[in-house]
Amino acid sequence: MRRWRDGHVIRPLRLAIAGGLVVGLLTPLLAQRGPNIITRIDTSDDVVFLEQLATDYLAAQSVARPYGAKSVRSRAYIRLGALATAESLAAARRIEAAARAWTLVPETISLDYLPHPSGHFSDAPVTPIAEVRGDDGLTYGVAVLELLGGLDLFLTTTRTPGDGASWSRPLLIPGRAPYAARRADLSWNDDGTLQLDVVVPGREERDVRRFWPQPEEAATGLHSWTIDLARVRQDTDADGWTDLAERRLRLNPASGDTDGDGIPDGLDVSPAHAPSPIEGTDEEAAILRKVFFAGIGIHGSRRVLVGDGRSRPLQLWGSKGPMLFGVDRSAWTDEHVRTPMRVSWRVTALTRDEVAGDSAVAILEDYVGSLAAAGYTVTLRKLDGEWFVVKMQMDWIS
Repeated sequence: MRRWRDGHVIRPLRLAIAGGLVVGLLTPLLAQRGPNIITRIDTSDDVVFLEQLATDYLAAQSVARPYGAKSVRSRAYIRLGALATAESLAAARRIEAAARAWTLVPETISLDYLPHPSGHFSDAPVTPIAEVRGDDGLTYGVAVLELLGGLDLFLTTTRTPGDGASWSRPLLIPGRAPYAARRADLSWNDDGTLQLDVVVPGREERDVRRFWPQPEEAATGLHSWTIDLARVRQDTDADGWTDLAERRLRLNPASGDTDGDGIPDGLDVSPAHAPSPIEGTDEEAAILRKVFFAGIGIHGSRRVLVGDGRSRPLQLWGSKGPMLFGVDRSAWTDEHVRTPMRVSWRVTALTRDEVAGDSAVAILEDYVGSLAAAGYTVTLRKLDGEWFVVKMQMDWIS
C-alpha cells in the first residue's frame, strides 16, 4: 500500500508567537468582559470543578476558548492553592501525586494533543506525513516532530489509525527531517525495512506559511530514508528510551539509570542530574519544583527542555518530557537545527511571618527564540507545612 499525502509539519512559528502574544495581552481585558472561564476559575470555590479542569485535558479543552487548555489547567491548579482550604490543598496534592507518577516513555500517546511546553504557544494535532500498512496488522506512520530538540522524523504505529489517541510513542529515526516537505511516500522494501521518499518543492512552490524557516534548507527534489525497524526500536538497557534517543539526550544507552540517583531514566524528569544529599530537604529547591510544575510541567508536554546556565539544576517531578542541564545550545543548534526550549528560575523573596504564614516569590522564564519568550512572577505560600503556588502573573512576552 502506497499513499502520497500533503506534508504537514507543525504550526508555523510566527502564528504560534502571534497567538500567544494576543492571548497574553488580551487575557486581562477579556477577563473583565464577563463570566469567561478564566474569571470562573479565579472566583470559583468548587474544588471538584477545579480539580477536574486541572487533571482532565478534555474537560479543560471543552471550556478553554480563547485561552487554551494549558492555561485553564494551570490556572485551576493554582486556584486550588489560593483557596487554601483543607479540601483544596488535598486536591492539589492529588494532582501533584498523579504528576509524580507520569512516565516519560509511555506505550501510546495522543497525536491529537502533543502540546508545546510553553503556556503562550499554541498547540496543534499531529498528522503523519506518510503511512503504510504492515503484514502484522499495524499501520506505520512517519511524523515530523520536535520532541527531542531537533526537527526530526519519528516512527509511530497503531492498529486504529482513525483514533488519534492510539498511536505508539514516536521513536526517533536517524537523519534530519526535510524542510518544506510537500509529499511523502512510505513503503516496504523486500528486506523488511521501510522506505521513506520525500519530495521537497522548489522555493517558488513552497507554502512558507506552513513551515518554520531553518538555516540549512533541504535541496529541492527527492530525499529518501531507509528505516531499519530494529535499529529504531533498539533499547539496550530496557529503560524505555531507545538508544538513538538516549544519545540525543546525552544519556547512557547501557544504563537504565544514567545519573545513578535511583530513578530509572524512563521516569526521571532530570535523568542526567544526580541531586546533592541536601536537595531533598532544601526549601528553595522545594519552591522551585512547585514553580516549574505550575508554569510548565502541568502542560503535559513531552518535549525535551534545557535549563538556563544561570539557574540552579534540580531534580524535578511533574513533567512528561525530560529536563537537561549544562547543554551548549549553540552546539546543539549546529547539530540539530532546532534548540530545546530554555527554562530559567530563581527565588527572589522568602518571607517568614508567624501570623500570616511564610510566603515566597519566584521568577520563571522560558525562551524558545528572540521573538518567542516570556517571563512570569510566581507567588507561593507555605500552607499546612508545604509550599503551594497561589498566583502566577505574566510579566512580559517577546
